[in-house]
Amino acid sequence: MVENENKQPAGSRRMKILQQSLAKKQAAFDQRLQNHFDDVRSANGQPLNDKRNGQATLNRWERQNDGLRTADKEIEKTQRAIEREQAAIDRVNNADIPAFLKPMIESGEITQWRKFPNRFFVSGVEKARIIWDKDKQQFGYAYLQGVKGEQFAKFRDTYNHILALHRQKQERKTTPETEKPAPENRESEKPTQQAEERPSEKEARQPAQTLEERLLVAKEQYGQRLSDMNADEQKKYRILEAGMENLIKGLPEQTQMQARLNFYQTQYGRLTTQKDLEQSPEQQELFYGR
Repeated sequence: MVENENKQPAGSRRMKILQQSLAKKQAAFDQRLQNHFDDVRSANGQPLNDKRNGQATLNRWERQNDGLRTADKEIEKTQRAIEREQAAIDRVNNADIPAFLKPMIESGEITQWRKFPNRFFVSGVEKARIIWDKDKQQFGYAYLQGVKGEQFAKFRDTYNHILALHRQKQERKTTPETEKPAPENRESEKPTQQAEERPSEKEARQPAQTLEERLLVAKEQYGQRLSDMNADEQKKYRILEAGMENLIKGLPEQTQMQARLNFYQTQYGRLTTQKDLEQSPEQQELFYGR
């Protein structure tokens, strides 16, 4: 039983603990409330203005009410924690990641970061992480500089295994296209014409993104690049961002949005170039000697 529980995702274990805690707190609250009702009923007919016992009874009821209010706040706190936990679980479950990673997550070989579900940690390896870039459809890694010895070997083998699985998936995608039988001669010209026309038709049908949509995308990409940095590096770029906001303050809203878009796109491009220089490109396996 213990082994099976350890293989469950961390989110589901935490959710189970929170739900058990909520049930206990709710039961304790119900018992407190019942005790209070019983105490009030037991005083039925007893004059509360009795100089000796009346005030003591009122004080006892007030203490009981205070206890009920405290218990109710604890229940609300646990309910909010459950809502946050469920949101984190949903964020992970809805993440668009390659299917071949899921068995590795379930077995505990890698751990998915719930804050950024496209990042994965190798079990037993500190700091270093594997990154799935959905837009480029490729894998990379970060924070590997200080990893050595057995931890490096474990990270290297896991990363290279993931790259191999990814290549197999890409090959399966392209193979069926190349093996399709050629159409009959009398029909060959018509499908070719249609195939040539489709891209332009698709581009014509595709609605252009609004300025606000482009800004949201650029800001999210910029934020992802910052998340790979340490606190000091992040602070430097946050200062630049704050300076930009001060410069555009008071300008028309459209002008401000365009300025923000230019800033995020420029910084994202610089950070991406810097990252590519520091990090091996995708599909390049980690060397065995280190």
